[in-house]
Amino acid sequence: MDELDKIIRKIQDLMKLAQDNPNDEEGQTALLMAQRLLLKYNSSMETVQDRSNKDKDVIKESMTEKVSRMPWWKMKLHAILATNFRCKSIRTRNFVSRKTYLSFVGYEADVKFAAEIYEATLMYLDYRLKRIREQHMGVYAVN
Repeated sequence: MDELDKIIRKIQDLMKLAQDNPNDEEGQTALLMAQRLLLKYNSSMETVQDRSNKDKDVIKESMTEKVSRMPWWKMKLHAILATNFRCKSIRTRNFVSRKTYLSFVGYEADVKFAAEIYEATLMYLDYRLKRIREQHMGVYAVN
């Protein structure tokens, strides 16, 4: 197993840890470490991509969000993650069903990582917001 395979395996393990622990600091730290490693080894991953990932040439779309009302910060977070993971963030609106859709479009591995980090970040933010509400509202917290 060469250096690149070790890095890819480490990133996958960090992503699993982040998804298993979205409600604590360990999960958040794992998420940030995975993102840093992906950004750090971006150029070296491209040069040896044929050895590490045969699906790199496949363009894929992954729908991550489908809601009636989309907060501005979710669209911004989606766009930032798309830029960080060499994807495009696509927002579409179905006027008949009145739903807004957010999708990542790009190479399969990049789309997968971006979607996983987006979902983990949303879970973590929901958890932290609930804790802040409980601290400030006490008994009258919104569930």
